[in-house]
Amino acid sequence: MIRAERKRLLYRVLMLLYLVAVCLLCFANLGNMGPQEQIWGMPTDKLAHFLLFLPFPLLAWGCTLSEKESVPRILGLILLFFLLGAALGFSTEYIQDYLPNRRRDTMDFLADLCGITAASLSLMIYKLCRPKEA
Repeated sequence: MIRAERKRLLYRVLMLLYLVAVCLLCFANLGNMGPQEQIWGMPTDKLAHFLLFLPFPLLAWGCTLSEKESVPRILGLILLFFLLGAALGFSTEYIQDYLPNRRRDTMDFLADLCGITAASLSLMIYKLCRPKEA
């Protein structure tokens, strides 16, 4: 029990640090980024957004560690984390519209959603398909 509490506390600290990092990266003045480079035909900015939001559902899951993992609970939590991650992505883009050094970009939000979706689906598949412990 104590080990589970420590693990949950660690995830909560990591989530807090993650949220601070998201805010810093989304709201800081990063200067003129210049022409967009591409990797695999995708702008690096969009790849960065995808990777930035990829950990959200995984960290959120860690914050709610529980020994009770019924299918409805797993699906409900993953849906909740997807919606919270989407709200975070939308909020960062919305706020950027009011900052002098940033601008809102719908494609950034879509890249955020892709990262959240990939992590949510991976988490769901892992949780529903892994062998049950004896």
